Amino acid sequence: MDLSLLILKVRNNLSDIPLSYIDDSAILNDLRRADDFVELIKRPEADEDKIKTGVEFLASYYSYMTWTTLAEKELGQIPYSTIQKANHLRSMARSYLQLISKFPLTEDLTVDLAKIDTKVPAFKLS
Repeated sequence: MDLSLLILKVRNNLSDIPLSYIDDSAILNDLRRADDFVELIKRPEADEDKIKTGVEFLASYYSYMTWTTLAEKELGQIPYSTIQKANHLRSMARSYLQLISKFPLTEDLTVDLAKIDTKVPAFKLS
């Protein structure tokens, strides 16, 4: 997958952030991080379009969280609408990732290790 083709889609998801605050190289870095995570969790038969959209929204969430952290340092606090936007991006990412993931995910977009059953069923022991 050519991640550079997703930069514009991520920018569209971050339309409330001025272009000068996040450059394309930072977005591409977040796309790579998102793609690495998706590659680790995706099912082999996962739909390619859902994979791309999952990577797009996860990278958008990563980029937005980076920006909000910087904005909070400068402003001292962030507006409530910013928190809502971050929650929306995380929710969108989770929705797509759950469709393609072979593992259950937590609300904060990590693998839910508590829900992974690692016990061997009794009938397989013989």
